[in-house]
Amino acid sequence: MSVAPMAFSAKPADLPRPRIAGRTLTVTWNFGGRETVRSFTGEGLLARPDVQAITVEADPGYQVDHVMTAKKKYLHAIPAAEIFKGIGLPKNGVIAKFICLDNFSATIDLESILNGAKDGAQAYLAIEADEENWGPVHPEVSSASAGPFYLIWINANKPIQAGDVIVPNWPYQLSGFQLIEKSDENK
Repeated sequence: MSVAPMAFSAKPADLPRPRIAGRTLTVTWNFGGRETVRSFTGEGLLARPDVQAITVEADPGYQVDHVMTAKKKYLHAIPAAEIFKGIGLPKNGVIAKFICLDNFSATIDLESILNGAKDGAQAYLAIEADEENWGPVHPEVSSASAGPFYLIWINANKPIQAGDVIVPNWPYQLSGFQLIEKSDENK
């Protein structure tokens, strides 16, 4: 299943630099018997020089009965591959498990996040700042937005290595990633 394409702006100056307090994204992994945790604060991510303003035209996180309901959004985001830089990844590959505040969990081949094709789907990590209001994802049951972190895709209507980007690969209320080494059973 493909989702609607997103318009994209690579101009960091399109949005003012926001603040974010007390929110942390963690990446955990255990390769070679040693558990490692890397943490990123929302404030630290928003201060990065690679923060970009991205325009989301049709957001699959905001839909009712498979119909997009959200208006155009402007999000601060960084290329998602950046948070995985410097991790010594095993040669047989890695699966990334999404950890979300609403207890949602799904997996994706990490290669899909790391190696977005120039003309294909590319993963970005959107960061909801304090003064931004993305609006409730499910207003009928909660006022919670898609933040504090949200994995979004540009060119989502184009394939990535593992196939089309599907809605579960747009995890919202993201709090972290657990990296799992592929084995013969999960390749």
